[in-house]
Amino acid sequence: MYKKKIIGIALIAAMVGSMAAVSVSAREAFDGDDTIDNYFENHTVGIVGSMTGWGGSTDTPMTDADGDGIYVGVYKDLPAGDHEFKVRADNDGSWTDAWGMYDEEHDRTKNGFEDNLKASTTDVTDLVVMLDTNGDDEVVWPVSAFTTDTVEAGKYGIVGSLTGWSNDGDIPMYEYQEGKFVGIAKDVAAGSVEFKVRAFNDGTWSESYGVYDEENDRTKNGFEDNIKVELDAVSDIVVFFDTTGDDDVVWPVSYAVISDNTVVSEDYTGKVDDGEPEEPTAEPSRYGIVGDLTGWGGNPDYPMYETSTKGVYVGKTDVLPAGDYEFKVRADAAWDESWGVYDEENDRTKNGFEDNIKLTLDEESVIFVMLDTTGDDEIIWPVSYAVVTDPEHLAPQWIYTGKPQEVEESSKEEESSKEEESSKEEESSKEEESSKEESSKPDTSVPVDEPSQPEVKETKVTDYIYFDNSQTKWDEVYAYWWHTDYARTYDLEDNDWGIQKKVNEDGTEGWEPVPFPGTKMTQIEGTDIWQIRVPFNAHKIIFNCGFTDDQIKGKNPADDPSVIVYQTGDIVFDAEANAGQVYTVEGEAAPGRGQFKAKYTYKTGAFSTYTGTYTAEQIGEVPVVVDPSDDTSSKPEGTSKPVDDGNTSGGTTGGTTGGTTGGTTGGTTGGSTSIPVNTGDSTMPIAVAVVAALALGTAVVASRKKVEE
Repeated sequence: MYKKKIIGIALIAAMVGSMAAVSVSAREAFDGDDTIDNYFENHTVGIVGSMTGWGGSTDTPMTDADGDGIYVGVYKDLPAGDHEFKVRADNDGSWTDAWGMYDEEHDRTKNGFEDNLKASTTDVTDLVVMLDTNGDDEVVWPVSAFTTDTVEAGKYGIVGSLTGWSNDGDIPMYEYQEGKFVGIAKDVAAGSVEFKVRAFNDGTWSESYGVYDEENDRTKNGFEDNIKVELDAVSDIVVFFDTTGDDDVVWPVSYAVISDNTVVSEDYTGKVDDGEPEEPTAEPSRYGIVGDLTGWGGNPDYPMYETSTKGVYVGKTDVLPAGDYEFKVRADAAWDESWGVYDEENDRTKNGFEDNIKLTLDEESVIFVMLDTTGDDEIIWPVSYAVVTDPEHLAPQWIYTGKPQEVEESSKEEESSKEEESSKEEESSKEEESSKEESSKPDTSVPVDEPSQPEVKETKVTDYIYFDNSQTKWDEVYAYWWHTDYARTYDLEDNDWGIQKKVNEDGTEGWEPVPFPGTKMTQIEGTDIWQIRVPFNAHKIIFNCGFTDDQIKGKNPADDPSVIVYQTGDIVFDAEANAGQVYTVEGEAAPGRGQFKAKYTYKTGAFSTYTGTYTAEQIGEVPVVVDPSDDTSSKPEGTSKPVDDGNTSGGTTGGTTGGTTGGTTGGTTGGSTSIPVNTGDSTMPIAVAVVAALALGTAVVASRKKVEE
């Protein structure tokens, strides 16, 4: 049966364990563009072969209108003769993704060289091709096919205005998988069309199926259940019928309209799941969530369930409107035992009077709450919570409200630490003595009592990848990357950028990219080029204009062109190969289908070596060099002597607007100034402003032209 996509809450669902069993099909169970669900939001598949000139004409489109993960295409009126064919993605002449016969030696169906499927016919017939995407490994997705002259018509047919409601002229349907049937109504004229599925050529109408009748809970033998379609042009209608469900009264019908070799629309006319998770398969624990969100007991507590970690319990609220909330966890829906925020004065989380957890929701959200009872002392069992506003792209941050964990060191560790400190001091003393012996002159640049200064490094052109926005002209550019395990960006200190931490099932920490649309890129001043640090361990990337699917879902650009948003397709990416390269789109963007007509995708483009300017950053703090011979005490603030550090650093104590500790690129509060930057052509001053990147220990310092390294 068709399963409506249910919003997945990956991380929390894993922690909840037995909290809820969510039923989704294989193609709906993933949330990365490299995985099945999003792959087909961004890609199409079609039949290509000798009959299409191997791409000389448009590939024959395939559709998964019934949502079962099997993409079906019909090459109609296949001429007599010998034919070879396979399935490929996006009508793509570069053959990035294609599937054919299974290659046992390499364990794949994808991108083989001798894997064409073959068909020989003696008469004109239709060729039906299936790509089964239900396996987790897209490298071995199977392809199967048959010609309609070699198989028997099934038990069912298509009947309607397109057949004149004839008693003996139904369009035959063929069983492409056990219990599942497909048929095609060819070259249907533009206008209003009605049809349904019935037992093949059964003039008695003993069984027929159409649009789901909610009032009577059926698709079978209704009187007002014809499927109605408005065709704007001559079209083919591919119809699916699924008899695999236990209840034949609600077997569903689906269809796709194909015009000008393009899937114009897809529709499912059966009973739709309400999208709610199934009832929990385990009993609720004795713990629950109580607060003003339950009327402090006026309504039942939200139940909590034990996770796969014994002694750790998780529960969630309903969707709550924006506002201020207070809550805590209690046992047995009574007030004998309850836990909230840690009370430092009384060293407890249990049964306090001022220990409610308080938070403000800025928008509709669900609150997940966790109680950890694994500690020996139940008086201080900790409570944590996570606020989820976008469950389709969940990456929650758990807020811990328990007793802060203290770092306790044994006497041996303390002693070891002291010995290490003593050793460092002794070594430092020896180095100072050696330095004095080597030179009779005192060190006037850095007083001996000053701490050693951190090293400053400047980013290179190859620390970034770039996007050319000159054709797309997006207001903002975002980059979204991913890998099956994790992907992150780096700077020269290996600091992470644009990522979110996650806890793996084994308790180790991993990384995942921020939710779609990803991380905003930085525009290089005066250009249409945007840059972002290279993500490593990523194998796909998408550049986009910064909108989520939820923001444009169901919007029709024909009614309002302002709702159109843009992105690239899934771009194959390699950190080492693509470092220092710029991506440029090619051709025009193609609109999406179904609920995503407003999402336009540039399906082709290419990386090339970037030779323009880039915005460099400095990592670390600018060393402060003190020159006793330069008496700055009488100088006004902000006019300290600039230091020549190889044309990359700024002032020593202030900028043009002052600042308590920084210069142009250093401290946490500095102003801005002009600094000399080597552009590769000449040395010239470039005014640069300190930006919010300082919060991550970095500062934007200049736009630089790429130099050969």
